[in-house]
Amino acid sequence: MKKSLYLSFFLAVISIISAFILSMTNSLTSETIKNASIAKQNKKLQAMFNDKTKFTEEGTSHENPAIEKVFKAEEDGKVTGYVYNVVTKGYGGKIKFLVAMSSDGKYIAFDSLEHNETPGFGTKMDEPKFKGQFKDKPVTDEIDGISGATITTKGLKKRLAPLDYFYYFFLRKIIRNRRQK
Repeated sequence: MKKSLYLSFFLAVISIISAFILSMTNSLTSETIKNASIAKQNKKLQAMFNDKTKFTEEGTSHENPAIEKVFKAEEDGKVTGYVYNVVTKGYGGKIKFLVAMSSDGKYIAFDSLEHNETPGFGTKMDEPKFKGQFKDKPVTDEIDGISGATITTKGLKKRLAPLDYFYYFFLRKIIRNRRQK
């Protein structure tokens, strides 16, 4: 009995020390991880337009909770489009992606930020063939799916479909606000 009590106490102490070390590691690395994520996002934003484009965060969508952030793209003081940071559910869990739309209602680009999709199937969203279909395509046109990745495709399409509505709604709201100023 004394031996079992000693082992239980020893395991409890080791567990507490391990938990403390893990929490310290998390607090020390969380800022670095956050900064790396922001840098990755900014690099992908810039690649969707060009080096002269400046991005300002317009906020989030209360009308569409899947849209985490909206970025306005401007070049030489002229709005050239918007980029939506969107979250959906895929086969491997959460998928975060960016979708860029021009001011005239066409897709510019698509790029994933993070996902855990199955290699060879859901990860096809990162291939040029899938990404390339977005170039200059009207937002009202259908997006081709990914063969063999039904759940991933459904998740992406579920979040892309309302973007055309949101895009025009958001643009009208911005134009209305500018007129009131």
